[in-house]
Amino acid sequence: MPDTEKPLFKLTPQAKGSFYCLYKWANEEINVYGEVIEWSRWATVYVTGIYSDSVPSKFTLKVDENNPFEILWENIEEITDNEIHSIDACANQRHTGGDYPNVDEDTIQQCEQLLREHGTDENILNEEDEGWQLVGSRVGFAHGEVEIEKVSEVGA
Repeated sequence: MPDTEKPLFKLTPQAKGSFYCLYKWANEEINVYGEVIEWSRWATVYVTGIYSDSVPSKFTLKVDENNPFEILWENIEEITDNEIHSIDACANQRHTGGDYPNVDEDTIQQCEQLLREHGTDENILNEEDEGWQLVGSRVGFAHGEVEIEKVSEVGA
């Protein structure tokens, strides 16, 4: 019987500062959508479910800054050597129209500050500020080359 388990790959960026984690948040009550991006100087990422056994055991992926390489959080097994460089956050009105409340600039700025301070931990916003839901997360590489190597276990 063939092994249906997806292989584990180790992704190592060659360009310092190209790795990031992106979190997408929504608050329906106040009609705000926000994104938080956590940039790292360096990280090694272990993933499953993005490549099959038929790809080479080791190859290099060139990433164009206009077209980043992103992976859904559900495929991440582990992130190591993660040295956080900076955190950026932005917020905007989620929906427009008569059925949705308008959001003033002060509220947008308060949401951006909240997201900058707490938006990289999926539990904190749910506990501290009612109404926030994590609606998506992924990791990515913004530029440079990423070495991709098939491994048998995390840390190999």
